[in-house]
Amino acid sequence: MPKLHFGVFDDFKGARTLLLWGEDSGIAALQTVFRELADGARGTTGLHEMGWAEGVRGTRLLLDLARAKSDEAFRLTKADDGVDVTWVSTRDGFLSYADLIAPLLDPSGPSCHQYLDSDRNFTFQFMVSRGEYPENLR
Repeated sequence: MPKLHFGVFDDFKGARTLLLWGEDSGIAALQTVFRELADGARGTTGLHEMGWAEGVRGTRLLLDLARAKSDEAFRLTKADDGVDVTWVSTRDGFLSYADLIAPLLDPSGPSCHQYLDSDRNFTFQFMVSRGEYPENLR
């Protein structure tokens, strides 16, 4: 089964970061979700509800399809047992994310990462990583 981990890290490479990390199968499953959102085959999706994705420290992640371009790339809500992140993008945005993470799936390539998005002031960023971080990163 594919495996992908995700969590919010307050000071990761200079900014609060939603980090998604795993191996090829987890990144490929994420890419499929991005493409399905872009194609309209999927609506708002709780990544934390997928059997192959795991939020660390109680992080829950919703991918939300916006009807129009918005300055609001994310909403972050503190919950008693963790953090809820809602990542908002358009169909074109999710298609772009799927394309951006495609190079991470090159089996001959080194461990690597890709930044996908940030808020307007670059105080919150989204990053996908393959093979760089251990499963037990907390």
